[in-house]
Amino acid sequence: ELSEELAETLTGNKEKLAADDYELGLEIITDLKQNALDILTNGQRADRIINSMMEHARGDKGVPQMTDVNTLVADNMNLAYHGYRALHTTFSVDIKTQLEEDLPMIKVIPQDLSRVILNIINNACYALNKKQTTKGADFSPQIKLSTQKKDDQLFLRIRDNGPGIPKAVMEKIFTPFFTTKPTGDGNSGLGLSISYDIIVQGLGGQLEVESEVDQFTEFIIRLPYKASEELTAVA
Repeated sequence: ELSEELAETLTGNKEKLAADDYELGLEIITDLKQNALDILTNGQRADRIINSMMEHARGDKGVPQMTDVNTLVADNMNLAYHGYRALHTTFSVDIKTQLEEDLPMIKVIPQDLSRVILNIINNACYALNKKQTTKGADFSPQIKLSTQKKDDQLFLRIRDNGPGIPKAVMEKIFTPFFTTKPTGDGNSGLGLSISYDIIVQGLGGQLEVESEVDQFTEFIIRLPYKASEELTAVA
């Protein structure tokens, strides 16, 4: 608001200024306004993430509530990526999003859905980092996230161009305690199993995976749009 007031004052005194000074002044004011908006947006995102972390720390399993999935996806994408980068500082990935505009809110347990998104993106970052280490500079890691409403379902897709998943592994991917990560990587083999239970049992949806070795892996989450009081949090 102060930036807008300053712009109005500058415009009102345009005749007193050299043309170059006037244009430079407007450019600086525009930058200030954009910086203020970025601070506001990132502050609100941090607030949502912190609240979610506090609820998790308190052991709050959450209750079904109307949720903006696009916002949930964006927040957790940032949280997962920057969390991974904090431990692997040389890793970077090109993140592309295709979130359907005006997507209706959906009744889910946001803490549970966040847990699934974080787990899948963490796995994607691990796989991409592994492939980048092997391929070197010739490989450009990429994660694509998309949302879409189709009929009475919401589709959330998380796709990476990592090493892919062999067929033998695909058959066991949702099995409890199954993991392909080496000992010491802090993996219990429960992440995808719990994610499957959350989506299928807790949220009444479906969790599928498609993959081609050395090409891509894509997790597809389908959630029903029908509001249901029968949704329950999965521990």
